[in-house]
Amino acid sequence: MADNFQNSFAKYLLTNDQAELAELIKPEYLANISVHYDNFHESLIKILQNNFSQTSKLLGEKYFYQLAKEFSSKHLNTGLKLEKYGENFNEFVSNHKVIEQIPYIEEFINFEFQVNQILYTKRANTDNQETLQERVNLVSTEYNIRDIWYFTFNEDHTAPKIKKGDYNYLIYRKETIEILEIDPRKL
Repeated sequence: MADNFQNSFAKYLLTNDQAELAELIKPEYLANISVHYDNFHESLIKILQNNFSQTSKLLGEKYFYQLAKEFSSKHLNTGLKLEKYGENFNEFVSNHKVIEQIPYIEEFINFEFQVNQILYTKRANTDNQETLQERVNLVSTEYNIRDIWYFTFNEDHTAPKIKKGDYNYLIYRKETIEILEIDPRKL
């Protein structure tokens, strides 16, 4: 019975379909169960806000919240690694009107995801046996994403000039995250 309830409850959280639960619990309890569905999805939105805090600043919190809400309703986290949630958020956003106004947003979101993966690796690795692959990432972009990235941390809000080209960034971590622009032609 307990396994059946857990499976039905999990299905409800993922689909908002109460049919199986209705067979297992009293109707008066069923009416109050929607709070769990709402809390589950609100938690997914908060995970996205945490994983993409600079994207939220760039887009504005209200607009980001709407995108995150839509994303979380279509892309549920069924795994245990919360730092990976939103791995395809950039692809999702590329299908929205924001891409017309901020054409570099897909690359920016991917860039933030890559930076965070290096940060999360350090937090998750407690035996200090990191490999070079866990501390370094190479990201290629069409826009000067590093300048835009630093802009989101800038308090005076001096916007960088958006430039198109071929940009390659080496993201690595010593004590803090460092981002170097590299020119493959000079290597």
